[in-house]
Amino acid sequence: MTVAELIDTVLRRIAADFYAGRDQEFFRDQHALTRAIARYGVECQSRGWEFMPQVMQEDLLALLKSIRKNKADIQYLPVYLEGAVDRHIRVRADELRDRSLLGRNLAEKALRKITPMDIREATPVETLATLYKQMRRVKKQRKASLKPLVKEKQQSLL
Repeated sequence: MTVAELIDTVLRRIAADFYAGRDQEFFRDQHALTRAIARYGVECQSRGWEFMPQVMQEDLLALLKSIRKNKADIQYLPVYLEGAVDRHIRVRADELRDRSLLGRNLAEKALRKITPMDIREATPVETLATLYKQMRRVKKQRKASLKPLVKEKQQSLL
């Protein structure tokens, strides 16, 4: 499984569970929802944890299931989901750290049998973290480009 498949699977679940019959709203929020999913990678990378995409998918789908089960009061799902990912990781930090160490030990054992290569591919967690940071950068650039237009309109009103 790749990171793109992970994001696609989680987005399909979100669409089915939270946006049933509201396709326009889902497509409007899709970019922000992708950024909220990628937040998982940022939080894990900041703590030095590495996971396979399947593990991250299971965890994110379990989070969505708990949100749905608890019938949380959600004003805007992308913002709520980003905060929920942060809370979820903080609450389960010890368990996730242990899981990461277990995965790292298995990976180290496998790597001992293989000769190292000079080319290094980004891990799924690094890929999600990079995606999140790039999406945030685009948002900031968009806001910055709108500031002169707003200032010009304000000057014309004076």
